[in-house]
Amino acid sequence: MLLLVGIPSSISTWQLRRARKLSSLVQAALIGAPVIDSIIGFWLFELLGVSGLSLWVGALCIGIISHILAQPLLVPQRLIMWRLAKENILRRKRQAALLMAGLVIASAIISSSLVVGDSLDATITNEVEGSWGETDVTLSGFDFSTGERVVISENVADGLWSEISSDGSLSEIIDGQQQGIISAVSIAVTSGKSLPAVTWAAMNSTIDSEAVWPKIGGESGIRFIDIAEVNRLEGNPNIVINKVLADELNINQGDNVEVGYYVTEDNTRERVEQTFSVFKVINNAGMGSLAGTQSPAIFSDLLTAQLLQKMPNQVNTVYYAVGDKHDNENAIQPILTNLGELLNNTLTAEDVGLNLEYQEAANSVTLSSEQGIGRIAGEDVVALRENLSMLIPNTSMLEVLQVPLIEVDYDDEQILTLASGQVTDLLIGNRSLWHFADGGFGYQINGDGDAWLWQVDDNERINGFTMSENGSFGAVAYTGGIVIGSEQDLDNQFWAEYESSGEIEDIAFGPDGWWAIESQIDELTLHQFSLDLVKNENKVLDISLPSTILSIELIAEDKLYLSVEGLLNINRYVSNNLSLQSGFSHWQDGEYWPVQAEIEPAGYQACNGQSVVYSNHFGNWCTYDLGILRFGPNAIETIRLPVLSSAGGFGELPQLFLSFGGGESPVSVTDDRVIVSNRLKDLNMIQNSSGLWVKGLIPYAFGNDSALRLSYDGEYSDLTGLESLAELDDVVLGFVSLDYAEQLSAAGPNERS
Repeated sequence: MLLLVGIPSSISTWQLRRARKLSSLVQAALIGAPVIDSIIGFWLFELLGVSGLSLWVGALCIGIISHILAQPLLVPQRLIMWRLAKENILRRKRQAALLMAGLVIASAIISSSLVVGDSLDATITNEVEGSWGETDVTLSGFDFSTGERVVISENVADGLWSEISSDGSLSEIIDGQQQGIISAVSIAVTSGKSLPAVTWAAMNSTIDSEAVWPKIGGESGIRFIDIAEVNRLEGNPNIVINKVLADELNINQGDNVEVGYYVTEDNTRERVEQTFSVFKVINNAGMGSLAGTQSPAIFSDLLTAQLLQKMPNQVNTVYYAVGDKHDNENAIQPILTNLGELLNNTLTAEDVGLNLEYQEAANSVTLSSEQGIGRIAGEDVVALRENLSMLIPNTSMLEVLQVPLIEVDYDDEQILTLASGQVTDLLIGNRSLWHFADGGFGYQINGDGDAWLWQVDDNERINGFTMSENGSFGAVAYTGGIVIGSEQDLDNQFWAEYESSGEIEDIAFGPDGWWAIESQIDELTLHQFSLDLVKNENKVLDISLPSTILSIELIAEDKLYLSVEGLLNINRYVSNNLSLQSGFSHWQDGEYWPVQAEIEPAGYQACNGQSVVYSNHFGNWCTYDLGILRFGPNAIETIRLPVLSSAGGFGELPQLFLSFGGGESPVSVTDDRVIVSNRLKDLNMIQNSSGLWVKGLIPYAFGNDSALRLSYDGEYSDLTGLESLAELDDVVLGFVSLDYAEQLSAAGPNERS
């Protein structure tokens, strides 16, 4: 403060001394008095809670004002100037008033800015301190490729804590740890109110009992061990909610709430809804403000969250509390460095999702990743290249990058349009070619335009299908219900859907909508739906069923015709008329039974005879071993392949391009060239002339809808070195260069599969 106020005061006093003679005592007073006043002002401001830059600026202003007011008292010439100024103000009142108003407004603006700055600073400080509390270091990660938090094993977190505890320096610095799961959920109450984004914090109750972190809700709150005890004794899971959430949705202790969240199962994200009981409502204090002092949150013990979110023995967040002497900015950085080194020593390849597999027959080791979208980071690939001779002498490295595809266009026609490669039926719609298979169905506008498809989930199948009379709608009966597709709706997953409690065995179209038959244990239920499935009337049929049912068929004409096939016979039933109230009677020999005309297997020689359609507008189409094809009088015109294909032992995979790098690459592809699979040979492309327009699945998922053109450079067949990829023949469409592969797969530099 001596420098901040003393230097300006000294300069001002020196300027006065040059104009007139001042005694040493006056000079000392002009310099010392402002310094003393500024120190007193600094002390007063600090008592009033002012801090930061505002504190120092305020003290400086006090010193400057003191210096200005002291001059008329100690310097006679300055006193005369003050008197002249006063007389001038009295004579020119209007100008003086305007000047004073301007000064007041300017001062008010500056003061309010300082006040807002102080208030904002205090608000942010309070928010940060409230939400983080004792937490000084957080161990967590976020995978941007999947949009999920990175999950680690509890064994890894426990191992790291064991290393910290045995480390001489860190054990004295770090006071404690906490492990848990932080996730985002939605909450709905019976009144209809809901919140789409609420933090769910679940912490280890055993660790929390060590009381390093405060209670949930502050001094009057509870600990995670209390929630764990309640969930251990009661069947319905319990949670604790903070007051912000309770006030927003009008929730009280003992109420039930519906919580929606996503779980990962079989490498897919599924939304799950669970009913929770509210054990307590706590204040947004202590661990209760973990999501923020003004943010809604729910809390549970870790074991309950792991069970419901299907994350056994896993966490996605680890907190560390550092002693007060070491939590400043300068001291924390060495602690982070030491923790990073311990973490590197604790983690194994398996912990970070890396998989090492030795193939004795090929004398090779395969390195792949099971985390995220299955990529090995570019820096790790570079490190392997540079250190390979030291790690495994006399070894070469083959690098592979997979490029999953969403769209392949040839001659302005989409090639990947099918829900399944095993198409059983083709039908001509109003303005589309429809295809049906056990695993899905779909259509392509005009047979060569935009495409739509829908696929069943694993362990489900399509039992029956039909189309509306005008051909604009297609419907399938599948294990879990009914799905309808519309030629007018290409963008949505489906046009209409009905989820059933039993299995929908077949579906038929009548004059007023859809008819469907549902089986449950030992009874059949007949459903009558409106066109959009919104209206549904049903009736349980009084029909005796065989112990084993092989198939059920439903046909709607002027009456309903029902066929139930058992192991030994087929029972047929006919309704009295086309209404839900009509009864069914046994069909008798000689009575009318609708017979669907069989299509003679015909078409091009490559067709497999499963289904053939002829159309002047769409062309002639048939099924073949790989999908469907359009044929002319003497040749195949184009083909259609499934978006997903089954690869032995790998499940359903999208169609892929592969790219190789390294010294032992079996295929050399440069620039924009593509060497295609034999599955595309029926396109009859011309080398160095034909081209494919391709869209990558991953860029497409992130909003990049642009396509790259690849020039046809021939076909591959039984290339040396590709024996281990034989099981992927059904999904590999060709090989491209690494540069184009990185663009089509949204891979970073040197990222590999």
